[in-house]
Amino acid sequence: MEAVLWLLWIAAIMLLVPLLAWIALLWALAFRSRRPAPPPPAAGVTPTFLVIVPAHDEKGMIAGIVHRILAADYPRDALRLVVVADNCSDGTAEAAEAAGAGVLRRTDPGNPGKGQAIAHALEALKQEPCDAILFLDADSEPDAGYFRVMAPYVARGDRAVQGRYDVADPGRTWFTRLTSVSFVLRNFWQYPAMDALRLGVPLRGSGMCFAASLIRDTGWAARGLTEDTEMTLDLRRNGVRVVYAPQAVSGQFMPATPAGAVTQRLRWSAGERGVRAVLLRREIPVALRAGRWRDALFLCLLAAPPFSLQLFAALAAGFAAWLASPPLLPVAALAVALYAGYFCLGLQRFDRGAVAAVLMLPVFVLWRVGVHVAACLKKPASWIRTPRSDVGDH
Repeated sequence: MEAVLWLLWIAAIMLLVPLLAWIALLWALAFRSRRPAPPPPAAGVTPTFLVIVPAHDEKGMIAGIVHRILAADYPRDALRLVVVADNCSDGTAEAAEAAGAGVLRRTDPGNPGKGQAIAHALEALKQEPCDAILFLDADSEPDAGYFRVMAPYVARGDRAVQGRYDVADPGRTWFTRLTSVSFVLRNFWQYPAMDALRLGVPLRGSGMCFAASLIRDTGWAARGLTEDTEMTLDLRRNGVRVVYAPQAVSGQFMPATPAGAVTQRLRWSAGERGVRAVLLRREIPVALRAGRWRDALFLCLLAAPPFSLQLFAALAAGFAAWLASPPLLPVAALAVALYAGYFCLGLQRFDRGAVAAVLMLPVFVLWRVGVHVAACLKKPASWIRTPRSDVGDH
């Protein structure tokens, strides 16, 4: 019994020390985010955008994103929209054409994936004249002023820009409210500080904007499940920092229930696992040995597990401390309190729905841990469309 207690004590210490250091870093970023970098001044020119929307079996939603882009508050002759219908079997291409988009059809069942679709589009459109190339997902809901906000960044000469990637209609269910917490924490309490400190921010898959010259020079090498993170690292290796444009807002569909989100989160977790392994084994040690502390900090933030897993680890450390060593309890309580306070920063508003969501937090955390474990055991191999039955999808 004494040996078990010693093991629990060691486990509690090994969890609490890094967790306290990490949450202290997150709080420091939160305070610094209160003073974000100023946006660039309005552009005196009108940059031209090539907008690429990769889509896989999105017949029920593709017209919506096409209409939003074509109706944007931006000169119509400065926008060119192309939908990449990747291995579609449901009429996505026809629906996009009917809505007014240009369409590229890609049929390669043995080599599917969003990264592959993007690479195919960039190769097919490499002669397309434009100043910037911007990617949006088929289920995106960009604000009307999205391109008007992005234009000054392009005009200033920023080579890679990430817009604000939000949850569309987060108040639908308790699940979407809790899903939105991590988005709010990143968008408002991490990325502004990372941008102001010139650490850069990660690409998020949708709302990614690149100078056309950058894409033509470097190409698109990201072909895995998390093509956005792969591209972030590729740019980093080439000395390109991704700038944050928080006023360029695009809502993103998120499933309303845990069952509907399983496919999506399995894909995310599997992709993140592979990237995290590369970061921890190679990228972070190389940056530390070279004394590139800014790069090392950015890569540590990129390698961090989802916030729900961090919260689970803090609770597990508290439980281990309670079993093994009462003197550790105040330290464990401090860690849990800091995480709880940080979580509250992610609640967009305190109302009856927020209270209901917080009461469901244990269910959400256990579900997320289960999905993460499942993803570690089996890696999804293809671009699997997220179910959308709760929005009238067909």
